[in-house]
Amino acid sequence: AEETGREFDWRVGVMVETTSAALLAPHLASQAAFFSIGTNDLTQYVTSADRTHGDLGALQDPANPAVLELVRRTVTAGTAAGIPTGVCGEAAGDPAMIALLVGLGVEELSVAPVRTDLVRWLVDQLDPERVRDVAGRAVGLPDAEAVRELVAPLLP
Repeated sequence: AEETGREFDWRVGVMVETTSAALLAPHLASQAAFFSIGTNDLTQYVTSADRTHGDLGALQDPANPAVLELVRRTVTAGTAAGIPTGVCGEAAGDPAMIALLVGLGVEELSVAPVRTDLVRWLVDQLDPERVRDVAGRAVGLPDAEAVRELVAPLLP
């Protein structure tokens, strides 16, 4: 910046893609301008299932209550520190997950441009109170299938 005479607004965020990063989110939040939760990697690490191994694909569901709990913890830490939390990865474009993520307090969803209008429309259709209630109950369920069954009635 000194050589060019330009000022830069360096906002450094933290990608939360591992279990340890999610568990340390309260500490990381004090050093970050934002959180971005990478759901593909986070789900892989939480479920201990290699996402490149086709036979393990069924285990790669971000609706897994353990993944949702880590998302909740990250959002809570971000909110307490006054920083936004976003989500990137396949979950940000999955209708059931969109409802859960909004209900957990995620503020930004990063999706492929072709999905942007659908995601905006879906978020506009959701009842904030209902998605908060369902997301809060979802983290206590036994598996992703039970979570998806709980969320299904919220979707248009």
